[in-house]
Amino acid sequence: MNVLKRLLRIFCYIMVALGITGLTLCVMHSDKLMVRRYELASSKVTQPHTYVVISDLHHRDLTFEGGVNLVDTIKQEEPEAVFMIGDMIDDHIERADKDPFPVMDKLVDGLSSYPIYYVTGNHEDKARELYDEFVAHFANNDNFHIIGGSGDADEDKRVELGDNIFLYGLHDPSFDYEGYNHFDKNPGHLANSLEKFDIETSGFNILLEHRPELVDLYGEYKFDAMFAGHSHGGQIVLGGWSTFSIPGGTFNYVGGEYDYQDGDGDTKKLYVSRGLGYSAMLPIRINCNPEIISFTVHPE
Repeated sequence: MNVLKRLLRIFCYIMVALGITGLTLCVMHSDKLMVRRYELASSKVTQPHTYVVISDLHHRDLTFEGGVNLVDTIKQEEPEAVFMIGDMIDDHIERADKDPFPVMDKLVDGLSSYPIYYVTGNHEDKARELYDEFVAHFANNDNFHIIGGSGDADEDKRVELGDNIFLYGLHDPSFDYEGYNHFDKNPGHLANSLEKFDIETSGFNILLEHRPELVDLYGEYKFDAMFAGHSHGGQIVLGGWSTFSIPGGTFNYVGGEYDYQDGDGDTKKLYVSRGLGYSAMLPIRINCNPEIISFTVHPE
């Protein structure tokens, strides 16, 4: 009996500790939307150009702490185009027959005055049937362009934005290689896509992709700036540790601005978005606010 009482007491202590920990995490949670602004000077352009980059929405709602609306925040940056870089939908969304993508419908409709360029992430692959429906759903939307699709290298496209600026999109490698993970980083067909791009070396070249850990592959080509997501900024960040701190994997690039060397040894920029939504298993952010990126390239 004494042993049973002791075990019951220990169990109660554990449950209380877990409850206190959960409550503390909820209190520390922050959903304040941030705008992270980056600028890059280049002799390849003749005037300033601003673009907004968003990632990892995971089909969450568009309203953030204090009633701040995502569409309004994007519009305040006065971008020429909006780049969506993966995991905008996933297989956990609640759907209705009449409107299977209610959040993305509101977002795309709200941004109807801007061209939108979209590349896939791993959650589009996890929800493959849903993604196929998503493509069909937005197929007739004139301002919505998927330039990094579902694995066929021909679906990865180059777009000319004007003023000698070129945009390139890559699909997520999980569409090609089912076993892709943060340690077995098989790039699938991405090398084929990169070879087919016929990159304008005299232009200002922007790459959109989801996986920052493949920067060494992308860096073999003449991109001036790359944008990636996936890591959610670590999502829960305490000191130098985050929930996504996995040595040797994606999370060497958790969020922010990184230098990398291109094929000629020149230093270029990789920008990793901390994203907007959450992992379904961990719907909380601590010391890691959701963010959009506002990127401006201007003449030197």
